[in-house]
Amino acid sequence: MTRGKWMEYSSAVDWPTATQKLIEHMAALPRGRKQEVAAQLGISPSQWSQFTSGKRGLTPERAHEIAAALGIELNVQVKLPDGRVEE
Repeated sequence: MTRGKWMEYSSAVDWPTATQKLIEHMAALPRGRKQEVAAQLGISPSQWSQFTSGKRGLTPERAHEIAAALGIELNVQVKLPDGRVEE
């Protein structure tokens, strides 16, 4: 279950949806909180801005790091080449 007011999912979502919701949440944070989380993770303000503007993509590892720092659990489904879906 994903935590936070901004998204309430009871099941896993696909990667593009999960990252888009995370980016929306990142962009909506108050400036001080953005700076605090970015500094905690070693992300420059410029990189944070690039993530939230879509100029730089989030790797799964970075997305999970940011989510964890924000107290959010990413619950993502992966569709395999054979059509199976795994969480």
